[in-house]
Amino acid sequence: MISNPFSSAFFAQCSTCAGLLNRSSALQCSQCRCVYYCSEACQRRHANQPDNPGLAHKAWCARLRLFRQRAPALAELPFGFASVTTADTFDSQCLSRFLLERGLLGRGMWRRECYAWLGVHPHPFDDDDNDADIGGVPLPGDLAPDPDPFALPDEAAVLVEAPSTVSATEPPPRISSWSDYYQMRGLPVDSPVCVLMQWPLTLYHLLFERLPVDAPDAYKRLTATVGDNRPCQLRRIVVHLIGVEKEVELIPALCELAKLAPGFSFRLVLVGKVAAGLLNQKHQDGITDSGDEESSCPARPDLIVAFNAGFAASISWPATLEFLKKLAIRTYVTDYCEFSMELSAVMCDKLGIGTLTPQRINPFRSPIRVPNEQLDLPSYSNAFISELVYPA
Repeated sequence: MISNPFSSAFFAQCSTCAGLLNRSSALQCSQCRCVYYCSEACQRRHANQPDNPGLAHKAWCARLRLFRQRAPALAELPFGFASVTTADTFDSQCLSRFLLERGLLGRGMWRRECYAWLGVHPHPFDDDDNDADIGGVPLPGDLAPDPDPFALPDEAAVLVEAPSTVSATEPPPRISSWSDYYQMRGLPVDSPVCVLMQWPLTLYHLLFERLPVDAPDAYKRLTATVGDNRPCQLRRIVVHLIGVEKEVELIPALCELAKLAPGFSFRLVLVGKVAAGLLNQKHQDGITDSGDEESSCPARPDLIVAFNAGFAASISWPATLEFLKKLAIRTYVTDYCEFSMELSAVMCDKLGIGTLTPQRINPFRSPIRVPNEQLDLPSYSNAFISELVYPA
């Protein structure tokens, strides 16, 4: 297997000085059991943080303890492999082994999974010289197209067509859980394709589960009925995905959105960053049920979504959020863990951008636990959902 000396199963990071620690001997807060320290001095300094009291541990300890207690709820997934991939010892080597055993390591849309965790060649067991060197991490969108993006022949054969149970003349079916989706698609519970399908299913959930509740008037406009006794005639929906990274290489998976709701024509615009008041596209793809050509000019979105946003973790977000505030378009945000979402809420409040609604567990979160050296908290891609509400 891959030798990764910084595997999070064994190492942690001091919350004060960021020093690398042996997890088994690191000091921990005895109350929340979420943070690590290399010394009592670092622990005392982190408890108060006079230079940044908003991040002082004593202000977060009780909430971190609650976040940690929700680990069992996040691990409640219907997959046969979930007990392995949600374990608190699941680390980068476990992920590589998981993918290798299923013939997925370094293939198709799975390549980015290894890059994100290990920062190594997508297939470290391959002796061939490819265009990425060991230790190099290609920028989003730089991976060469793969003729077999799913790398799962049975699933690929199923997903190439729309489900036989959906109709373009009826409203989209109710899909409330991974069990609903797998049953509709006839997929076995041991299939790992949910790792890829978390993205289109989360979008589907936001459009057809959350939007009718959060903004019924907006949802009605998107699903306008022609006549009193005729099926819904559904118009095009434009969604901007902002702060994109790995999503630029997941277009084959995102196309599932159109297959689940064939009465819609979707246009997804993948946006990188904001500069000089303009949305700069990193990548764009029109996803429609008719295959028509799309203009290269970004359309005004009906919805904005930021996957795994982590507003407080990047210096580029404040300018982006200021621009989104001016647009005042309904925006949903996902994140890996509750702590990250809470920090995003604090930042939005300080900037006067708006507020994040109370976060909900995403039923279509990834089943792969993400290792976290800094916090002993359960983290999953797209684990939590909030709505960004702009000030009136």
